[in-house]
Amino acid sequence: MTNLHYLVDMYGCAREKLAYVEDARKALNLAVERGRITKIGESYKQFEPYGASGVILVAESHLSLHTWVDEGIVLADVFTCGSDVFPENAVRALIDYFEPERTVVRKVYRGRDGEKVEEEIQEVLYEKG
Repeated sequence: MTNLHYLVDMYGCAREKLAYVEDARKALNLAVERGRITKIGESYKQFEPYGASGVILVAESHLSLHTWVDEGIVLADVFTCGSDVFPENAVRALIDYFEPERTVVRKVYRGRDGEKVEEEIQEVLYEKG
């Protein structure tokens, strides 16, 4: 079994997509769909005057995101276990949705898989321009 946790930091995002829960919901559900992940439930928080957080509980673990509108930042997690899901596709869906100028993705092996890896892998997956 593979336990992968992607930490997705997106900078310079399209701010009009960061302010409200509706966009957090759309982005996370798109990620679940593209990753072929099994959704169990979801919860969201709208901040005032703007900003949103959301989490989707999935059979394979969870997806979450938090927005900072003034900074144009979205921080997200895609944590899955098993070999029948495609977490990289879920990560790509989030990047496609929020249109960041720059994205840093950290791929962390968790549980028994974590013992196989000495350090976390960091890579810039996407840089606009």
